[in-house]
Amino acid sequence: MRVIGIAGQARSGKGTVAGFLAAELVDRGYQVLIDSFATEVKRMARLCGWNGVKDARGRGLLQRVGAWGRARSRWFWVGRLERRVMSAEVDFVIVPDARFRNEVAWCGQHGACWRVVGRGGLEGAAGADASETELDGAPPEWFSVTFLNDGSLEDLRDAVAHEARNLVSEAAQPGAAVPQRGG
Repeated sequence: MRVIGIAGQARSGKGTVAGFLAAELVDRGYQVLIDSFATEVKRMARLCGWNGVKDARGRGLLQRVGAWGRARSRWFWVGRLERRVMSAEVDFVIVPDARFRNEVAWCGQHGACWRVVGRGGLEGAAGADASETELDGAPPEWFSVTFLNDGSLEDLRDAVAHEARNLVSEAAQPGAAVPQRGG
């Protein structure tokens, strides 16, 4: 199993890239799981009354719940995702919400981390939260691929398809960490 994390600010296109990548990989016969660091954050926020809407109030609650977990351990949310996905019988796990250095590092240790730039971001207090700013100025070498999302949806889909072809072509290399189809 190989993890592909996707980093970027809110509304940058991380989820769109994840969906395009998953479709490309499934079309090639691979088993794919999309899961996120925020799965448990959202579950806990619902217990606190969140209605599932990412408006200013909802984002604020999600950010506070996320900070609560990270205050206990910077690996708090990473550990929860890891327990869910490491036993999954899939070829690829796509994680469309790498927002912190340790999340990028975990994705890199288990595969790779891609980045989406060029649009997105939040204003006000939500935009100043660590979940939106921690990766500002991150060195490019942290990311194996960077997508400049400043064109059409078709442009982004084509760019993801290109990288998906590169990703699965690595499977043909001896000793590659990329799983063989169905493996």
